[in-house]
Amino acid sequence: MIQVRKQNINYVEPPVIVSIASHGDAKKIKDLIESIEQYERRELLEIIVVDNIGDDDFADNKFRNTLVLRNNMPKGFAYNQNLAFKYARDAYFCVLNPDIIFIEPVFERLISIVGSKQADIVSTLVIDSQVIVQDSFRDLPTPGEILRRRLLKKTPIQEPIETLSPDWLAGMFLFMSTDTFQKLGGFDERYHLYFEDVDFCTRARLEGFRLALAPNLRIRHDAHRASEKRIRYLIWHLQSAVRFFCSQPYKDAKKNKEA
Repeated sequence: MIQVRKQNINYVEPPVIVSIASHGDAKKIKDLIESIEQYERRELLEIIVVDNIGDDDFADNKFRNTLVLRNNMPKGFAYNQNLAFKYARDAYFCVLNPDIIFIEPVFERLISIVGSKQADIVSTLVIDSQVIVQDSFRDLPTPGEILRRRLLKKTPIQEPIETLSPDWLAGMFLFMSTDTFQKLGGFDERYHLYFEDVDFCTRARLEGFRLALAPNLRIRHDAHRASEKRIRYLIWHLQSAVRFFCSQPYKDAKKNKEA
């Protein structure tokens, strides 16, 4: 059962629908929305929050255009984003982690990139609180590369100076038209917490959609790396990895890379 609570929905054109899944993240989402309000135009945005705890308190959220959906039990990343999309109208769709912080305006520039057909799915450069570039854009992964990342010390990411077209973009921030999300059928709900974004971007490229990283735009995110600390998350990570590497999209994308 889904409970829906609307808060002062006031539509404008063209809106950006911001989709955020919460697992007890009301405080983080409050900080996120405050940072959005600081840099973005309110009338441009509609926010959809999917609450997986069922009683997260969003009462102090003063953002004008907000829709809160409440699951009766916790669901995964893919389910939550697909659910939010069902309540989105034709516009632009932005998937956001609750622990993102805006540090400058980004949406109007992203609208320009997607609207002018320079790319179909776009993300910004992601930095942490120490202004270190995070690995939010990568080549198509391989089992060996995943193993090396877990066993070896991570090398610093070099900050790109021009727009890149990576194989995939991290799901902490993905911006696209609602038409693109619809044509791809949303996220694959068979994945749990990991590899949903890898699969989504891989299928997108196979369908001819263009990915881009805009390095002149930045957001902040401090990674938690839960799979490196908790066995349950590690198991979910491994299960999702096996599913992806056995999937047809991966096989097709790997064949294209080798051609």
